[in-house]
Amino acid sequence: MRFRIVCLLSLFFVFVQFGIQAAPNELLTAAEKGDIEAVRQLLQQDSSLVAAADSQGYTPLHKAAYNNWLEVAEYLLAHGADINALSRSGSAPLHGAASYGHLPMVRLLLEKGARLDIANGSGFTPLLGACASGRSDIAQLLIEKGANVNSAMPDGRTPLLLAVWNNDTAHARFLLDRGAKADIRTNTGVSLPYVAATTRDRAFGRMFIDRATDVNERDSIGLTMLHYAAARGFSEQVQRLLDRGADLNAR
Repeated sequence: MRFRIVCLLSLFFVFVQFGIQAAPNELLTAAEKGDIEAVRQLLQQDSSLVAAADSQGYTPLHKAAYNNWLEVAEYLLAHGADINALSRSGSAPLHGAASYGHLPMVRLLLEKGARLDIANGSGFTPLLGACASGRSDIAQLLIEKGANVNSAMPDGRTPLLLAVWNNDTAHARFLLDRGAKADIRTNTGVSLPYVAATTRDRAFGRMFIDRATDVNERDSIGLTMLHYAAARGFSEQVQRLLDRGADLNAR
């Protein structure tokens, strides 16, 4: 009899422990899938689950934000979710929403008070994530809300450099109008004129080539702007560089 009681108690504690572990995982899965009914039910049973996190530190709000589940995100925020919670890699919900191009989610998070300039472990702010993904619409919204237009990644890349790199001339002009600095250089020696020398937009390329203080300056591997423009076959950029004194015999 005593043995039976011990066994029953052991099973009871196993089930209790399993339930404690399963509930957070269920909420994380429900948030990731956008299952609002499951999210509601689980939080009604235990409101503390809103702060649950997986092994990488991602919370239910991260899961909802990264997958653009607006209704789930709104419900989580209304029930105490930390809008600026950081994963183990230092990413907040806004990082994923911006990088994955979820404009409605970005709007929601900003309305609810998400911080704009948190840099994650890779040095990305939400603005840099949006620019790297080519989402100029999200980048412009973040800047209008106060994001630092001259924020830079550890390697020196800025929103403006990323915009020019992506041949997004309209966005680059927007950034310049908002105070983006043009005299920037990455850790590998890449500057805006270098990137502009290979852009398809001839007028835009010329604008940055004309800003170059030394058209014969070499990057970290010894190449000049003329090398890059010629390699791409951009004859107008080549001619503009030559007009500005580029060395045709540079090797």
